[in-house]
Amino acid sequence: MKDRQMSPQHSFHSRAKVGAILSTVLVWSWRVLRLPLSLVLAWLRGPIVFVCKIISGPALVASLCVLVGYPSEHRLIYTLAAVSLFAFLVVRAYDCMLMMLSATNRAPVLY
Repeated sequence: MKDRQMSPQHSFHSRAKVGAILSTVLVWSWRVLRLPLSLVLAWLRGPIVFVCKIISGPALVASLCVLVGYPSEHRLIYTLAAVSLFAFLVVRAYDCMLMMLSATNRAPVLY
C-alpha cells in the first residue's frame, strides 16, 4: 500500500476548519454561560459591596484619626489606608466585571 500523505494545502484547510469549529464552539459557550454567570455575580454583589463598604469607610476614618493622634505610627497609618483602598478597589473591580459580563451594550445601573 502506498503511504498517503496529505498535501500542505489540504492540511491547511483542515486546520482552518478545525479552528473555525473551535472558535464557534467557544463563542457559543461564552454566550450560553455569560447570562448565568452574570446573574450569580449580580446576586453576590450585595453582600460583597456591603462588606467592603463596612471595611473601607471605618478604615479610612481610622487612618485619618491615627494620622492626627499618632503621627509617628507610619506602619499603622499606611496599613489602614491600604485596607481602605483595597476594599474600595474590590467594589470597583467587581462592578467593572459585572458591566463587562452584561448582555446588553449599555452599562447597567449598579447603585
